[in-house]
Amino acid sequence: MSSLIVMLTMPALGAYADRCAARKRLLVLSTLGCVVGTAALAGAGPGDVAWALVAIALSCVFYSCGESLIAAFLPELTPEDRMGSESGWGWRFGYFGGMLTLGLSLWSVLWARGQGLPVSYFVPVTMTMLITAGVFGFSALLTFALLKEHASPQARPAEDAGLRASLVRLECTRHEARSFQDLSARLACSVACQAGISVAIALAAVYAQPVPGFQQTGTMMLIVLVNIAAALGAFAWGYVQDLMGHRPRAVLGGGRDRWLVHGQ
Repeated sequence: MSSLIVMLTMPALGAYADRCAARKRLLVLSTLGCVVGTAALAGAGPGDVAWALVAIALSCVFYSCGESLIAAFLPELTPEDRMGSESGWGWRFGYFGGMLTLGLSLWSVLWARGQGLPVSYFVPVTMTMLITAGVFGFSALLTFALLKEHASPQARPAEDAGLRASLVRLECTRHEARSFQDLSARLACSVACQAGISVAIALAAVYAQPVPGFQQTGTMMLIVLVNIAAALGAFAWGYVQDLMGHRPRAVLGGGRDRWLVHGQ
């Protein structure tokens, strides 16, 4: 449900951010929403299914919106020929941040057990959700301090710079996008890829306990190893992308194959 909400609302928010140069403002709001939604999960107790579902949905929606907004800054932060490696560094730091959060959560669970606290104190993610929200919010402070909004508002003072004008522009973009078949294919691939990633992340812990028989600490260690592999992959393939281009294709020319980068 949260992914559907993002798919329906993010294009309009993106158009508004471009038209009004409001990417950083929206990024701040999305980050705060994600932090609040994640922290709200700490208040979910036994039987609070509705509360937990709403908190999860809100945190996922705000996080996905922020992920799209932060990606929009990449062309301004790095030249085109280093976009892959710079993005890889960002993902790498993100995975390490996730491992830090997981390590702190594991420490809190072990500490709670050592203190003889009841299982209900940490199993309903009372501690881990607060730790996750705190780490995420604290790490975002550096972004808010250093990241600048370089874009200028596209709407003139006499024009409507609100959401309605952004929706009109979005409708025009939708009609123009029909002539770009590669864009449609790219969007379809992104939907399939993100769906697969979401399923793998959501079911990793669910699968690890009943099938291989992992305990809670073993499941956390499994997720740590997965994050390490993902961080290394993002780092390495970012440089491969810079070397080969975003969309390489082999063509025959001069008696031998050579790589041509689409758009260059």
